[in-house]
Amino acid sequence: FNTIAIDFSNSKPLSLKKYINNFVNIDYSIVLPFFKKLSKLFNIFNYNNISILNFNINDFIYINQKIYFIAFHKLQNIKNNFIFLDNIIEYSTFNSPDITLIKSIPTNIHYKSFYFSFAILLFNFYNQNDIDFHNLNKLENSDYQNKVQNILLFFQGTPFYYFIKRILPYEPINRSLVFI
Repeated sequence: FNTIAIDFSNSKPLSLKKYINNFVNIDYSIVLPFFKKLSKLFNIFNYNNISILNFNINDFIYINQKIYFIAFHKLQNIKNNFIFLDNIIEYSTFNSPDITLIKSIPTNIHYKSFYFSFAILLFNFYNQNDIDFHNLNKLENSDYQNKVQNILLFFQGTPFYYFIKRILPYEPINRSLVFI
């Protein structure tokens, strides 16, 4: 990977969490391009057999009206559509159900597993009282699907509806990272 330098001289970087906490209403002029670019970035990684098990809100910063991914150390190689997991991952709401429900280690995790993290990241841009996504990653298939349907109702008519629908199937193999 090429190293990219970011000029901080004209503004103070904020954690993405702090930036989101300042939201009164979602700013589509920042959030839409961010999710489009992030989707494109991870599709390029996937095309080059690189993926990530998960990411969370601490893996991003906000500077000069832009959001940057800063956790390149989390990237891993994909082999036969899977990432090898040989150590315990700390629990996070950003972990997909297949990671949360791991019974033993070592194991293989499908490279599309982390697409779940995109949805949780997006949900963080909205009022936590509007979307009940907590414990989504602890649910079994039918309960999970029901909760996802309720979440989709909230996003109906927004630019994110189909994006969420594509990244939240229960089985990672059925997820796709397409943002139009």
